[in-house]
Amino acid sequence: MLRSVGAIPYGIAGDRFGRKWPFTINIVFYATVEILTGFCATYTEFIVCRAFCGVTMDGIYGNCVTTALEGAPITTHDILPGRL
Repeated sequence: MLRSVGAIPYGIAGDRFGRKWPFTINIVFYATVEILTGFCATYTEFIVCRAFCGVTMDGIYGNCVTTALEGAPITTHDILPGRL
């Protein structure tokens, strides 16, 4: 549900600073949230951790799609990410 929320800040950071450092920060944040999910004691804590996980998930996806499309032929740029 919150994946689109993560696309905005990570997309802006990727445009402003390049893709390397926002992607690295995103991976570290994602791994930290995933580890913290295992230590949740209540259902509310679990839902909050999974919400943060959703925010970081789309930051990773957007960055990976952009990197993958750089080496693809221009004629396939609409097909590869799933836009027809």
